[in-house]
Amino acid sequence: MGKLYFIFFFLCLAITIKAQQPPAQLPSLINGEKNNTPGKLTPEAIIKKNIFIKTSLSKPTVFVGEPVLVTYQLYTALSSQGRVSKQPSFNGCSVIELTNEKEEFEEIINGKRFHVFTVRKVQITPLQEGKLTLGNVTVENIVQLTVNNTVNSYTSNISNQPFSVQVIPLPANNKPAGFSGLIGNYTIAASVDTNTIPVGENILLHVDITGTGNIGLAHLPEVKWPAHTEHFDATDSQQVNQDNFPVQGIASFDIPFIGTATGNITIPAIPLCFFDPLTQQYKTTVSNAITIHVTKAISHEEQMQGIITEEVSNSKYLWIVAGIGITVLTAFSLSSRRKQKQQKKIPDTPAPQPMQTIKIPAAITEQQLMAALRHIKTANNSTAFFTKAKSFILLAMQYVTGDTSTEMSLLVQQLNNHSSTRDFATSCTTLYNTCNEQLYAPVNDEAVEVDLYDALSKLAAQFVAIKTASTSE
Repeated sequence: MGKLYFIFFFLCLAITIKAQQPPAQLPSLINGEKNNTPGKLTPEAIIKKNIFIKTSLSKPTVFVGEPVLVTYQLYTALSSQGRVSKQPSFNGCSVIELTNEKEEFEEIINGKRFHVFTVRKVQITPLQEGKLTLGNVTVENIVQLTVNNTVNSYTSNISNQPFSVQVIPLPANNKPAGFSGLIGNYTIAASVDTNTIPVGENILLHVDITGTGNIGLAHLPEVKWPAHTEHFDATDSQQVNQDNFPVQGIASFDIPFIGTATGNITIPAIPLCFFDPLTQQYKTTVSNAITIHVTKAISHEEQMQGIITEEVSNSKYLWIVAGIGITVLTAFSLSSRRKQKQQKKIPDTPAPQPMQTIKIPAAITEQQLMAALRHIKTANNSTAFFTKAKSFILLAMQYVTGDTSTEMSLLVQQLNNHSSTRDFATSCTTLYNTCNEQLYAPVNDEAVEVDLYDALSKLAAQFVAIKTASTSE
């Protein structure tokens, strides 16, 4: 029997089917015999008999919300060229496209050899009970046949037969109160970045739901927040592996919160309810409980101590640079003196004494104010940036008013008490509130950080000018 060569190029949406290179002349053999008897089979009948689309379901009956695999495959025993002219539509369900990396393969049906190509492969999740009719795919085929010793091209549109899946309701018995429609098999885990945090400092609770099924419908389970905590809106993200059915993925949630009093707080285990279609039972799994130690708030003096220490520690690099310069000059001088045959001894350069940590004086200096401003830019994330910005605003108000209080309301009152700083009370309050809003915002905008830093720089310059004028008087 002669060899049959097949080539298919399907260009529709993101689906591409790889094919073999065609021969110089398309063969006109069907089952090893030439078709020269049009009276027996018309070209249309020949095409219908040798090219068709097969559909398949992973299950004919599923529960509402249970994923089902739907596959469309093109079977052909003729040399032809084809393209998908109509894609199926899926109504009443959510759809996830699955990766289709398998190339064409061969299958023998009733002694006839067919080449098989996967046209579409999706995971659908029915959203309501009843009969769910699935859409049709249409492939336009161009086939060359030899009829009465004449080679002609024929075009035929091939579609799949109508098919459907039966969707039944979930069992009403033993349905947990916390069930939200998640179907499959899942685990849940909870964590925090640190288990020790000062009062009022922002911290994130991370909740990860991992498993296979309709992961796209995963919601944040209820968290029983303990006393002396305050939480804010959560952000969520998903990662889905579309290589296999049912799809596997992770739904992640980040919830910012703060401790409002010192001591230990415990976030209890978080329950996750889901329905397992394999056992046809509702199940509940829980995360680990988390204990966090809330310490006293970091004082303004402690924050400034870190800033000043950092400024001083940075200055030691100036000594290193100076030492390198002295060493180079010494080597150059020795070389010159040798050439002049002068053997005078070069005195050793005395090593610099280590710098001591500077104590913060009661009155804040201009140097400390500007050091705190620069310190804001050392933040490696948004939370640190806005926390440092809040500390700077308090420091700037203390600098210009001379008041050592760390209470925002008292410092605002001090600004209002002086005619030269009265106009800045509202500005400082607005900037401080902006920092609080951004600390607990689900998503941070980098443009806000740039604008805020510019505003704080201008505020610092104005406060220095006011302080300098006041001192001159």
